[in-house]
Amino acid sequence: PSPATTPGPAGDDRPLVTTSIATVDHRRLPPPSHPATPAASHRNRTPPRQATPALTRPAVPPPDTDPTAPDQPSHRPAPTATDVLDLLRGDPHRAWHSRDIARILHVTNINSFRTRMSQWARQGLLHKTDRATYTLTSTPLTATEIT
Repeated sequence: PSPATTPGPAGDDRPLVTTSIATVDHRRLPPPSHPATPAASHRNRTPPRQATPALTRPAVPPPDTDPTAPDQPSHRPAPTATDVLDLLRGDPHRAWHSRDIARILHVTNINSFRTRMSQWARQGLLHKTDRATYTLTSTPLTATEIT
């Protein structure tokens, strides 16, 4: 086909020359070899996890347990508010993450423990400073107020 000529834009007396381009039927093209994926954004990257220093529980076993017996976490009772408060009193100015408290107190069901920690914070036994992070309250409670 011959080039088509049309008048140029207003105020321009040169003709506009256009040519035909072959039409491609996209339905007949083979599928792409790999799907297109969006480029990774710096906002989507997760920062590397910081190593948590090893924490140890005071080496005083409860009086009714045998320290030489093998651990049986499924038979271990859940820590009480008193257990948690005793641990937090060991470092009263520290903000404790519930994961660290759970590890020290040998908690096996971390989600249930986190729920319980939130309940204790709502009751005023602990102060929740951030997501899953706790400190002692500014006014410590007595043993009778905890139960």
